[in-house]
Amino acid sequence: MSYSHVMDEIFAERNARFEQYGIHEKREQWNAYNELLRSTFEECIEHIKRPRAVKSFQYWSDLPDDNKKKFILEIYAWEENNQAERNGKYLPSLLRVRMWNEIQVYLQFAVARRNDTTRTGAPLVYYSLEDSHKDFHRKLDKLERRNKAAAEKELNDPRRESQAVFHRNLR
Repeated sequence: MSYSHVMDEIFAERNARFEQYGIHEKREQWNAYNELLRSTFEECIEHIKRPRAVKSFQYWSDLPDDNKKKFILEIYAWEENNQAERNGKYLPSLLRVRMWNEIQVYLQFAVARRNDTTRTGAPLVYYSLEDSHKDFHRKLDKLERRNKAAAEKELNDPRRESQAVFHRNLR
């Protein structure tokens, strides 16, 4: 794995922070949570090695170590912030699904952004998780507008009105 040393650095920093501020009675919980975070992230990266995700994996492989570290830390910070909503509890299955979705969406939009030939201006230095969320919401808004316009067009279709009149006259 080309990123295992990055993961080692991250968990060394997390453990040092826990040693400094942590409650030592919860060491087993902390270690289990760290192991779950690490194994989940590794599973997700292994999963994108499948042939359908060649561009995503290529982007991940080409990403410099410091950017990989930033991204992994953003994912972990995002997960820890979401724990507050769940009163500090984490569900392993939910964690896997949410992290997998975040990684998949991030890589999909990062590849699209990198391959965008219409993009002008300075090259993108670092594509963050927040940028990925903005692009995702922009795409959802565009899809929503398109569906709304299609529904309005269908409602205002004169053929639909003539069919309704025809069926009314049959009664």
